[in-house]
Amino acid sequence: MLSKVAVVKPEDVVVPGDAIKDPYLLEFLDLKEQYSDSDLEATLIRRLVDFLLELGEGFPS
Repeated sequence: MLSKVAVVKPEDVVVPGDAIKDPYLLEFLDLKEQYSDSDLEATLIRRLVDFLLELGEGFPS
């Protein structure tokens, strides 16, 4: 049996804004102010493909 019960203090509560301290910097993607997850995914994949193509044929596949 539990002999002690922990009391949750207001400062111990985690809010979503505190869980992610560092914001994502996505300006390099040139997305609109409002974007969907699929837009973000497609843009990230396109940028990654462009980057890998810039590495050339010497990059292991």
